Amino acid sequence: MKSLIFILLPFVLACKTSVPKPTLPEHVTISTTNGIRHIHNNDIPISTIQLEVDLILGETDIKDQYFSGFPSIYEHPNGNIYIIDSRVCNIKKFANDGTFLKTIGRRGQGPGEFIMGPIDMAFFQDGRILISDGNNKRYQWFDKNDNFLQTIIPEDHRPWKFVTTQSGRIITKKSPFHMPKGSEDTKQFLQYDLKFNALQHFGYYPAYDDPHMAMFLNQNAMAMNSNDDITVCYTMRNLVEFYRCDTLYQTMDRNMAFKSQKAEMKQRTVDGKSTSFSIETDHFSAAMDIDKLDNLYVLTYTRPITDVRKNKKLDYIILEIFDSNGFLTHRIPIPEIRPGGIKIGHDNSIYIEDWDTFNVIRYKPVIQLLNSKGTV
Repeated sequence: MKSLIFILLPFVLACKTSVPKPTLPEHVTISTTNGIRHIHNNDIPISTIQLEVDLILGETDIKDQYFSGFPSIYEHPNGNIYIIDSRVCNIKKFANDGTFLKTIGRRGQGPGEFIMGPIDMAFFQDGRILISDGNNKRYQWFDKNDNFLQTIIPEDHRPWKFVTTQSGRIITKKSPFHMPKGSEDTKQFLQYDLKFNALQHFGYYPAYDDPHMAMFLNQNAMAMNSNDDITVCYTMRNLVEFYRCDTLYQTMDRNMAFKSQKAEMKQRTVDGKSTSFSIETDHFSAAMDIDKLDNLYVLTYTRPITDVRKNKKLDYIILEIFDSNGFLTHRIPIPEIRPGGIKIGHDNSIYIEDWDTFNVIRYKPVIQLLNSKGTV
């Protein structure tokens, strides 16, 4: 009983923490509707500081050390780097200096095997690793030495992207292929304990109103800050949401500096037919992550989404950095790559997945340099 109280106490204390009232910069406006704070960030100048490459992974012809498909990067607390190579259905492990260590898993449906993935993974304090094997409709636990431990097959959802909390919860979002089946199916986030016993689900799933929009309104990135607040970034919406104790308490948008355009999209429906419709977008938020100081990093394409879908070279990609209050502090241009994801390392280094070359590029930390110079 005492251990249970100890586990729940941080969560209870976090729920009682009020949102701070910081000094408001000139480019930020704040409004409140129905108790939810909305932060609007206007433009700030582009930073003159360039990202500096520290390490490139995948830039080799050596077998098992290059990536055959879109890579997904994860940094272990001990500094080791795990990269999902989705096309060959395995995970490649490297030391922090880039030295190749081992390959984990292979294509298949058996223990420790994956199909078209894995989808996501996370590290726990006891050393275990949880991996989302969505196309096998299961989760898999691995031990601290990367050996298979156990399979979990959830009954109420298809495993997809997820985040974990310090208080021992697993929060996953519905996959973009999930179609609502009724009024009981409108919750956006599904919450579980470490044995996947269902806890309170929360959030509203926008595709319930129009199933055809599931792919485009669905969240493409989630991250957890030091208060166990969930931050959600949407692919086609100029919106970031913040949830505390399962409740939406803050939203944030930003003013992107190019003309809004309409792009034709297609989404396969439940009955197998294809439906076309238009969606208006000002930008395409590719990915995000949060560092130890709760700074939020968002990778944003600033060209029409039609160019992105046609794989045109994008010459204007911005890394936006927001402080823990949700205020835009820096806008940094990204070199000519096609980024698919971003992860912030434990030393605030920046990992970006390049979907043009299938490489993972690590850049040296910039947040301390930016703050020390007081530059934008």
